[in-house]
Amino acid sequence: MNELLKVGLGRFGVEATRADKARALSALIELSVATNESARGERWRTELRAMKLSEAERMSVAKELRAATDLADWLSEES
Repeated sequence: MNELLKVGLGRFGVEATRADKARALSALIELSVATNESARGERWRTELRAMKLSEAERMSVAKELRAATDLADWLSEES
């Protein structure tokens, strides 16, 4: 899934809506948490932070980013 999202962003990122690109980056952030690739996840977070999103887009992305935070919390409980 990770590679599929990266290829999709590379191929269609320019023509994707901001909301779609932000959702893809959110998914990549969550996947980086799941695969313990924090450096990669931070790169996606930096790209996401740099996007000029509307308030509605930010709220939508925030909901999706909670999944990454929840996963990180859950994984840390398992340790």
